[in-house]
Amino acid sequence: MFFMDKNKALLLVIDIQEKLSNSMERSEFDIFFKKTKILINGAHILKIPIMQSLQYIKGLGGSINGLFDDYISKIDFEKRVFSCCYDDSELLKFLAENKHIKQIIICGMETHICVLQSARDLKKLGYDVIVACDATISRDYKNKQNALDLMAKIDIDIVNIESILFDLLKDSRVEEFRAISALIK
Repeated sequence: MFFMDKNKALLLVIDIQEKLSNSMERSEFDIFFKKTKILINGAHILKIPIMQSLQYIKGLGGSINGLFDDYISKIDFEKRVFSCCYDDSELLKFLAENKHIKQIIICGMETHICVLQSARDLKKLGYDVIVACDATISRDYKNKQNALDLMAKIDIDIVNIESILFDLLKDSRVEEFRAISALIK
């Protein structure tokens, strides 16, 4: 059941890289990029740890310029497989060292490959997995929708970024409310 707790959450940003972005439909990518930046900045404001996977950096390049503001701390790790859950994964090492983390919020690309496989594997490991539907993308929208449907069938929560951020906040009286509200305006 969808119920966020900022003290138990981690944001996983999957493979938002220069060369991959070139194959995305431009107007859809622009919306995806904007929503993803809001989610990343919101996680930073709420002091939620952020990890970023990068698929085969030598071939696909680094993360897209402007995705992360300079003040945002994150842990980057490179992978050569599709799921972020592989032997010696930096993500799994971090989670093993931070047992209080029970909820993984996922955004990234491509929804039907790396996002799907990572979400499925994290769910299998017992984590509550929340996929930010408006902060995921695939080259083909039908592939994205199919992956979101598949994830929903295995009890992965498919949620928009505003619902995620406001559920993490819980209350308009908390100090982070104004900063989060400013992000989405």
